[in-house]
Amino acid sequence: MQTQSMLKTTAWSALACLAAQAAFAGPAEDDFQQRASASGVIRSMGFDTSAQMSQYVFPDGNFERSGSGFDAANKASGGGSLHFVIPSNSGSSASGAWRMNFSDARDVVITSNQDLYVQWRQRFDSNYLNLQFAGSGGWKQAILGEGDVPGALLEAGSCSELELVTQNTGLRGYPQLYHNCGVYKGFEEPFGTYDFKIQNKMPSPYCLYSSKAGCFAYYPNEWMTFQVHLRPGPRGTAMSSLERTTVTGFTDSVVELWVAREGQPSQLVMSWSGVVLHESAGKGYGKVWLLPYQTGKDASASHPVAHTWYDELIVSRSKIADPGVAAGPRPNPPSNVRAN
Repeated sequence: MQTQSMLKTTAWSALACLAAQAAFAGPAEDDFQQRASASGVIRSMGFDTSAQMSQYVFPDGNFERSGSGFDAANKASGGGSLHFVIPSNSGSSASGAWRMNFSDARDVVITSNQDLYVQWRQRFDSNYLNLQFAGSGGWKQAILGEGDVPGALLEAGSCSELELVTQNTGLRGYPQLYHNCGVYKGFEEPFGTYDFKIQNKMPSPYCLYSSKAGCFAYYPNEWMTFQVHLRPGPRGTAMSSLERTTVTGFTDSVVELWVAREGQPSQLVMSWSGVVLHESAGKGYGKVWLLPYQTGKDASASHPVAHTWYDELIVSRSKIADPGVAAGPRPNPPSNVRAN
């Protein structure tokens, strides 16, 4: 039986929740809620409070030491955003990382013949986009990888054979994809005799290794939208369109990337089929990492402080509508649709 004190606490918690929802209300938040409650959504994160954000920070202390944290001022919607700070004289992982399983119970895993769509909003300041960080191989944006095993004491790391990474590879100034930690195979489509298309769906003059004139670039100080789609195929061994050699894993897989500027419709910039996603241990996709990790970044190099922010993360089995685009009547929210 509940005591009077317990009843008061429950009532106060309900009122506080309602007050928080009212404080976050507005067209942008309504739009996010509609997308986050659409059919197929597995989980979402609005980064609306510091407590909500901090429970999934990777616990190595780098996030806090760098000055990264919750930012109530810069946000796409709701109460705030996830803010990463890249300090001067900082190394590869100095800003830390944030990660979340598709389910806290660790029981949601995407494997053969299942679709996975992950959408997030991201903002970059001018320093982050313009600085050529010494030694850096380019900064990562998001990793889709192996989920944690229920009951296991150790969590699955970000570096896995099946990982799919969105990255500003080589600090070229536009989003790219690569696959497999260890092989680090970039999605590069042969073009002509010596060149490659990086964003292979961009029209002429094309997004080429030799020229970024036709690439969908990053833009500073606005909330851009990114959406990654993958559909792992049947397990087996087959020729991969990505590596053009025989690979064991999820055969005949599909990988796609959409990008949008703030207030504009998204554009399909990368689309691959016939990919074999490396996987030899019976694992599946169950976790998303958000992080500004920069392989090789020189910690002895001085540079202006740089910043990037994340908001409105959605994980779904169905394609997610662009922000600001009506998706029809709003259905009843599924269970565990928002991390709290």
